[in-house]
Amino acid sequence: SYLEEYLEFGGFPEITFEKNLETKQKIIEDYFELVVYKDLVERYKIKDALLIKWLLKYVSSCYSKEMSVNQIYLNLKSQGRKISKDELYNYISLLSDSFFVFYLPKFSWSVSKREPTQKIYLNDVGFAKISEISPDKGKKMENVVFLQLLRQKKPFEEFFYWKNVQQEEVDFVVKKKQTISQLIQVCYNLEDAETKSREIRSLLKAAQELKCAELLIITRDY
Repeated sequence: SYLEEYLEFGGFPEITFEKNLETKQKIIEDYFELVVYKDLVERYKIKDALLIKWLLKYVSSCYSKEMSVNQIYLNLKSQGRKISKDELYNYISLLSDSFFVFYLPKFSWSVSKREPTQKIYLNDVGFAKISEISPDKGKKMENVVFLQLLRQKKPFEEFFYWKNVQQEEVDFVVKKKQTISQLIQVCYNLEDAETKSREIRSLLKAAQELKCAELLIITRDY
């Protein structure tokens, strides 16, 4: 039950100890406003506070997914907002500097060939409630695992995700110096045979390509 509550409301102490569900939601919204105006708008003297707020809501809706700056740029352009890609890159960087989000690059042995598309994770899954229509426990669990990887990060470790041309994916690649030390797949539930087959197949393909024997699947129960 604690796990389910953590996946829904995150881990801020004030929210954890609050019993009233509506109050929990209100505290999350207050924290969100605090991030917008204190950590970003006031700190970096940003004039377009509405754009930053939109951007935060946007990234809050696509956590545990791939995100590209070009995609956001086209989205804003379709709404008639005038912003250069350089400005947008700067704003995206500020979100990371404020520790509201973290970016996970796609794995490639060549640093120069790493693609600009990255996966995005929230600093607390409670912020997903700002823009979610219905909870996605699988995405939230993946976000939680990412945060735990950061907490226990060892010297010389780097984290990536893996994806091949067939769009098969492994959530986390743990690299230590020039060795892939572990591959991690996160799936809330593996009861569906097709889902289980897909997750394992992707993990084994990545293991073969990256020459890694330490494979881990994390589910809700095991």
